[in-house]
Amino acid sequence: MTPSCDIGDDVGSPEYHVKPNRREISTRTQTTLAQDPPDPLPLYVDQLIEDHRVPGRTRYLETIVTHHDSYIGSASIGYFSESRIRALTNRLGHTGVECLLNRISAVVSDRYERHHEQPATDKLWQKPESLPEVDGTTMRLYVSSYFSQLHPVYPFLDRSKFEQRISNVSLAADLAGDIHWSALYHTVLALGCQYHGGGAFEPGKGKSWKFYQVALGFASDIFVGAECMGGLQAITAMAIFALNFSYMHLDSLFIKQAACVAQRMRLNASSDAADQHFRYRTFWVIYFLEKTLSFHHGNTSVIMDSDIGCPVPITPESVFGDYNWLTACAGLARFLSRAYESLFSISATWNTEASYYRKIDTMNSVLERWRQSIPMIFRPGEPFRAQSFHGSCETFIALQTHFYYHNACIALCRLTLHLGRHSDGPRQVAARKAIMQAARSIIELLRHIDMEAYTPVYILAHLPLSALFILFDLVIHNPTHPETASNLALLEVAGGHFSRLEYATGGSLPSSVLAEFAYIARTFVRTYRVEGNDGSTIAVPTNVNIDLPRRQDDSLPSAASFLENETHDHQPPLASPDTLPLFFPAIDDMDAGDGSLTGTQKLVPVPVPSEILRETLKRFCYRFLLQLGSTTMKTCPFQAPDLSLPMIEDYLHKGCHALVKGVNPAYGYQPSLAAGIVFCVLFGTSMVAHTAQSFWSRKWWCLLFAIGCLTEVLGWAARTWSAECPYQTDAFLMQISTLIIGPTFFTAGIYVLLGQLIALLGPESSILRPSWYLWIFCTCDIVSLVVQAVGGGMASSAASEVDGDTAPGTNTMVAGIVFQMAAITAFAFCGIDFLVRCRRPQLRARFTPRMRLLVLATTFSVVCIYVRSIYRTIELLEGWSGYLITREWFFIGLDGIPMVLAVVVFNIFHPYWLLPREKEARKAESWVSLTRPGENDDI
Repeated sequence: MTPSCDIGDDVGSPEYHVKPNRREISTRTQTTLAQDPPDPLPLYVDQLIEDHRVPGRTRYLETIVTHHDSYIGSASIGYFSESRIRALTNRLGHTGVECLLNRISAVVSDRYERHHEQPATDKLWQKPESLPEVDGTTMRLYVSSYFSQLHPVYPFLDRSKFEQRISNVSLAADLAGDIHWSALYHTVLALGCQYHGGGAFEPGKGKSWKFYQVALGFASDIFVGAECMGGLQAITAMAIFALNFSYMHLDSLFIKQAACVAQRMRLNASSDAADQHFRYRTFWVIYFLEKTLSFHHGNTSVIMDSDIGCPVPITPESVFGDYNWLTACAGLARFLSRAYESLFSISATWNTEASYYRKIDTMNSVLERWRQSIPMIFRPGEPFRAQSFHGSCETFIALQTHFYYHNACIALCRLTLHLGRHSDGPRQVAARKAIMQAARSIIELLRHIDMEAYTPVYILAHLPLSALFILFDLVIHNPTHPETASNLALLEVAGGHFSRLEYATGGSLPSSVLAEFAYIARTFVRTYRVEGNDGSTIAVPTNVNIDLPRRQDDSLPSAASFLENETHDHQPPLASPDTLPLFFPAIDDMDAGDGSLTGTQKLVPVPVPSEILRETLKRFCYRFLLQLGSTTMKTCPFQAPDLSLPMIEDYLHKGCHALVKGVNPAYGYQPSLAAGIVFCVLFGTSMVAHTAQSFWSRKWWCLLFAIGCLTEVLGWAARTWSAECPYQTDAFLMQISTLIIGPTFFTAGIYVLLGQLIALLGPESSILRPSWYLWIFCTCDIVSLVVQAVGGGMASSAASEVDGDTAPGTNTMVAGIVFQMAAITAFAFCGIDFLVRCRRPQLRARFTPRMRLLVLATTFSVVCIYVRSIYRTIELLEGWSGYLITREWFFIGLDGIPMVLAVVVFNIFHPYWLLPREKEARKAESWVSLTRPGENDDI
């Protein structure tokens, strides 16, 4: 026997690349045999062969969202059994859930069947008449996107060789003469193209299809032709492309084919070939794809784990800090393989209950060791901090790590709960806690998912759907549990996710129907809490759980709290007084025979915040009136509008809407209207005064103060706009961009002013020449201005995107502010040096009292700007949800007021009034021209 390696071991270390000698093999074999457990039980197939009276067994059902009544499969999306559906129907009093599940199954089945029938199949595999045209720049852009976004996730290619080959001047001839290379090349372009708007959620559409069609046209020739690394890599690339929505009906075909070819080519064994490193890479990528696909679909793997001997190579592209992604993938895939074989295979159904629990405990222990081996920043079960990751690829890998872990937890917990469905012991309580936490964690991560065609369907739909099913089931069977309110909110978040998915697909995937689960659950909970069986209002006892009696066929017992066997000493929460009782239909008999939600309806009050959906209520009533007068009402089902939090936020960001309780604006508060008006007036008045003073005195450099005031007026005008429209994105972005750069113009004016003072007193009054102040510090101001503007633009762009990462833009803005502070600090030292030198007797005589007032005003302005810069630096470093940035009085006191004082002081102590005229300066013999002779007549 070959010694196994635990998933926590470093299988990529050099010792796994060294062939052991015979003595080592002998020693290891003797040691292993001495420690071997007894022979395992025979497989179920052995019984079928030996005894023809043994009945057959199956774990499969025809529908994708249901599972066998007796056996739990590894596919998390198949959550509901027939008995569970009956239990939900009895508990709800209608067949709404069954209708919804039938509709979901019909949508998925239709999507698969449409692309497996003629003529869709012929078109799919048909070779295009001509190759798609792509210029060299675009081609290199797509290839670069592939290697930056997907290659670290699936590192099976040699990037240097690939890029060298596409740079060949004879690329066209190379593609024409090698079908394996052509298929791989065009699939890589298809994958990279998706990151530049070329993807689509429907087969045969989008720019990426034109490239992928070329590869599919060669697929049959590659399948039946000679096996080689080029062909295997092409199949692997096509399999990766098929992980998305458009071609999810092809993923199993390509992944299984790649697994079979890899084993026939003996990539699963150690090799002395020159390209052994990439042979190992390719095998482990295929191993990961095949094992995860088999587990998620509840199918048998085609890779024999017992026949694997190739090491996991060290792959720098897939190492993020101290997180080795490829090694983690190999460990997870091996865990899924072991779990499927011991717990979810047909032979596993022969396990006794004690054997099941023992194996589940073992798998839980292995899974926890795998989790602990992952660095904290990527570790599942820890807070997911998107701002900690560098780039979208790293974020995607972190998401995959979390999702795969939670899916494994759900599979183990579901099996535990199924085994203990007739009991309610500590093991079942712990499993309910774990499965609820896993489902909640998945839904909390939905906001980080890219709603794009390149996102795998497993992340985009399968696992979110499983989480929705779990929380729905828990809510319906435990309506009085303390976590029910938050679970209902998360159900609405999940409904919003699927509504966004339907919008992103242009309606080709009608997934918004899943939002009805949240509506059904909320209606049931509210009715259950406030109505008795006869429809009368009841008082809920303070220490009695009022859940309905447990059914023996329920997979999740509901006789008590599903988290703990305890009573609750508090009254269930009732509707908030800030809500409006809106009457939505509660459906009694929803089975219309066609999968639609129709039937007899009674009106049940459901609380909806009265400020949220004025326009939606109009649309709701309008649709209701239309349906009252419709002769086809039974075929046009009435559905309540989706009220999930993401949809509410999307709605509020469009147009001007008043503040809604519970939905925070981007500021974290509603900006003060009075403060906005006051600061607009103050900065506006100062701007007008500075403009007039500049024209009157002909000191044009003083217009810098007027320009700075203009940016402040624009920023505070945007905040005034936000006071009336707190969710208006344009107003928020406008005030970010303007208020962050306004002080830059003030400091530029101050730099010029000090240069003027030095010019008047003479070069001996400064360590620098007078003209240097203009060039050095104004250049610093320009650099600071550009950096802050770029950072503001990046942050604004990210803030306008769904789940956009504002960290790079914020850090850039902070860098600009810090650079500005450094320039101000250097300027302050120069100013101090200037004041020290002015104490010398020969300069003190030239220093007039009016100049002293101007120096004091300048010092005061610099201090105000410095205080503001320190505040903004700390504020932005805390992030967009930090303490300082979400408290308006900090912003008013440490930004608005200091900036008003910094600029108004020069309206009062204007340089024209306090600087000596040219005649006085010449009389004092201290005139030094800043520029060419004759250009300082008005100083």
